[in-house]
Amino acid sequence: MSDAFDRVRFVIDFPHADMDTWVVLQKKFPDLGWDAPEPWARMYAQGIWAAFNGTHREAPEPDPEWVEHTTRIILSAREQFTGDNFLHSMLMFHAPDRLPVPVGLAVYAAEVPWKQAIPVFAGEHDPENVSKPVIEDFQYAAGAVGIRAIRYSQLDPEKQTVMARVVYYFRRAGIDTQVMATLIDPSALKDALPKLDAFVAKLAVYTR
Repeated sequence: MSDAFDRVRFVIDFPHADMDTWVVLQKKFPDLGWDAPEPWARMYAQGIWAAFNGTHREAPEPDPEWVEHTTRIILSAREQFTGDNFLHSMLMFHAPDRLPVPVGLAVYAAEVPWKQAIPVFAGEHDPENVSKPVIEDFQYAAGAVGIRAIRYSQLDPEKQTVMARVVYYFRRAGIDTQVMATLIDPSALKDALPKLDAFVAKLAVYTR
């Protein structure tokens, strides 16, 4: 990747209407008016409770134990998933009684021919794959072309457990965007996939 591309500033057009149960993990504090991580995480936990239990005005009082537990999950995820691998790291809560799904978004210069890039970004050559990824065309916003890949990888070889990964990859105006969701519990894929699809289909990335 060129040094010039590294200096490019990106605009991520998030579909905010579909993000009532999503958390964009903040890397640094103070940030966006928050002095510390805990009140920020608690605010998100309360908002997610409201999203799962009706509108903000109609929702019952938040369950204190659920809010506390979810606050700790958000704080832990912020510590684990906000490294340099992704431009943005997020959590998607798809059900109130299931663990959230970590989702990472990365951007790259579109330097490799499209057909050659697809197996690389889809993770086709990952040695931990237990089967070949299922790769399908996927409709993205703003005229981008792209695919969606679903693959299963080893989680713990000794216990013979696997995890599921959903990889979205699209190209527009010389920018490659990859969104990767990791599901430690593959049985959650059926319920989580529609929410992931709806979010990523409306996502757009631009240069400033």
